[in-house]
Amino acid sequence: MTDMQNKSGASPEKLDAALATAEDLLTRAQIPFVVLGETLKGVLKEELHGSGIEIGVRERYLTKDTIGMLKLVRQDLEIKDGYIFFEHDGVPVEIQIIERNWKCLENPDKVFYKVTEYYIPNPLESYWKQRYLIK
Repeated sequence: MTDMQNKSGASPEKLDAALATAEDLLTRAQIPFVVLGETLKGVLKEELHGSGIEIGVRERYLTKDTIGMLKLVRQDLEIKDGYIFFEHDGVPVEIQIIERNWKCLENPDKVFYKVTEYYIPNPLESYWKQRYLIK
């Protein structure tokens, strides 16, 4: 789901709800995450657009216990090919598992969106240049 912006995108309200659900899920499992891709653009512009949610987690935070907690909270969770997937109200949520250390993800910035603060890559320009390489 690299470029999720399309004509049949979900409504901003549904995207907001899906992002909030992903945040709740990862917070319960105590897994920090960063907002990525089109979702990041939407957070920065203060309105989400597209067909789904894109966020990333560092692989080191995915332990047996944290994955167990994720699966306990969301039985529909799929983990495969470096991603964790689930849907919320028809909106796909893609959580990229980031294996390598990327400088732009070492000290993320926080931005306020709606009622919550989210971590975003820092420096942002560096992320945009290498976003398709991050795995």
